[in-house]
Amino acid sequence: MIPPRTLAIVTSIDTKAKGYLFATDQQRREYFIHRTNCETAQVFASLTTGDQISFVGEDGPKGYRGTAVRVMSEDEEALFTDQQGNTATVGEDDPTTPPRQERPARRR
Repeated sequence: MIPPRTLAIVTSIDTKAKGYLFATDQQRREYFIHRTNCETAQVFASLTTGDQISFVGEDGPKGYRGTAVRVMSEDEEALFTDQQGNTATVGEDDPTTPPRQERPARRR
């Protein structure tokens, strides 16, 4: 079975030099993206704030994280479905950067 892909927008590249960044999905969950979890080194190097990406979302030990990250291509449909069943392109209904969401409590 192929794991479902999460669609998100890159929201923070302040830490790109350290090898990670953050992206937020339509439900405003914040995902940690490490450079080693990108499909290629060029993917990570090319990311900028506002880029639409897709990845396999996981619940990690410190919160959500993304693996198998790739930039959405123009021919890929980057659509989210809202609770009413309407579809919207990533970032279409809220062009502002979403606020950071509190991360789940650390598991022990």
